[in-house]
Amino acid sequence: MSIISKYSSTWYKVSVNGTVGYLSASYLKLASESTGTTSVPVHSIGYLGGLHKKIADLRPYFDPSWGEHNYMSGSTLQTYLDKGLLVTWGPAMYNYDNKTTMILGHGSGVFNYMINVKTGSLVSVSDLNGKVRTYKIIDVKSNPNNDFYLKFNNGVSLIDIYYNGGKEEGICLQMCQNSINTHYYGVPVN
Repeated sequence: MSIISKYSSTWYKVSVNGTVGYLSASYLKLASESTGTTSVPVHSIGYLGGLHKKIADLRPYFDPSWGEHNYMSGSTLQTYLDKGLLVTWGPAMYNYDNKTTMILGHGSGVFNYMINVKTGSLVSVSDLNGKVRTYKIIDVKSNPNNDFYLKFNNGVSLIDIYYNGGKEEGICLQMCQNSINTHYYGVPVN
C-alpha cells in the first residue's frame, strides 16, 4: 500500500496494487509512528483519470504558432483557474523532455492539499503521453509580489521556465492563495 495524499484530518487517499481508494486514519499506522522514520506521501496530478488532481489539457485553445507552449495572457489563463482547473504555463507537460513545466492551481480549490507539500515531498505526475514520473520538491518559495524573476536555489527563475523550459527536467507547481503565490520546484527521482 502507498499513501497518495492526506485527504483530510481523518482520511488518506491510498493505492493498493493499482487500485485507488480512501482509508480511515484509524486503520493506518505511518512508518514514522512505528519505526521513527519519516513517511513521505506521494501527491499525484496528471492528465489521466485516477490521479489525485487532473490537469486540464488546454492545447486545443492555444495559438498554433506556440507549438505545445502555453503563452496565454494571465487574464485568459485566469478564467480556466477560476473554473477550478489545474493548468500548465510555458512548455507542455512531458516528463522526459528535459524541460521544466509550470503547473498552476488555486490553493482554495484544486491545489488545497498543497499546504501539506514541503521540501522533500514527492509529487507524481502523469504527462500528455500517459507516462508517470515522480518528482522530489527541492525548493519552496513564497512570491507575494508575483516577481517573474524569482529564482530558485538552483539558479532557475520563473522567466527561465516560462520562456525556455528551465534548465532541466522538472516541475514548478504554483499555488495561488489570496494575493500570494507559492512555488514548489521539483526534480525527477526516477
